[in-house]
Amino acid sequence: FESDSTSISRFQSAANIEYLKSISRSNNNTAGLTDADLRTVNEIARSRRHKKRSQRERIRMTDVKGGSFLQKITNSRYYEWISGGLILANAVFIGIQTQVMASKTKDLFEAGIVPSSAESAWVVVFEVLFCLGFSIELGLRWGSDGFFDFFRGADISWNVVDIVIVFFSIVDLLFLMSISIAGGGLHRVE
Repeated sequence: FESDSTSISRFQSAANIEYLKSISRSNNNTAGLTDADLRTVNEIARSRRHKKRSQRERIRMTDVKGGSFLQKITNSRYYEWISGGLILANAVFIGIQTQVMASKTKDLFEAGIVPSSAESAWVVVFEVLFCLGFSIELGLRWGSDGFFDFFRGADISWNVVDIVIVFFSIVDLLFLMSISIAGGGLHRVE
């Protein structure tokens, strides 16, 4: 020990602080400590060193500039552009899909034919691709932030909205598939 006051500050253990303070008042060295006391103090010191070592290892595993490899990817400008592009492409797709369905329904109605509610094959393919893309994007961000830390950051509300949207997209596709299979094939898809 360097001195009893530094040893006390080093071994901040709730169970041993008062005992070490009393020893530091009575002795200026460790001569008054028994073998059991020295073992307790050494265990505390070993625990502290292990904790600091594991903290240094965690810091070493991440880069000073911004985190792990996955965090670097999800925090990069290109990832943001790709995510924004995916959202924009999905919005354009929904607009085109709505226009095509409205035109098709209008033409069938004018011809006196009852329009069917079957999805076109190209619509289903794009829905699956967008759902897969959004699921991967959400999974990468969730994996980057950590399972629980994903819900602790400043973007918690956006993260919850993303989870809800992706969840219901998956449910929608599973519902479409189950109806198609229950109906004896892909009769819901034209």
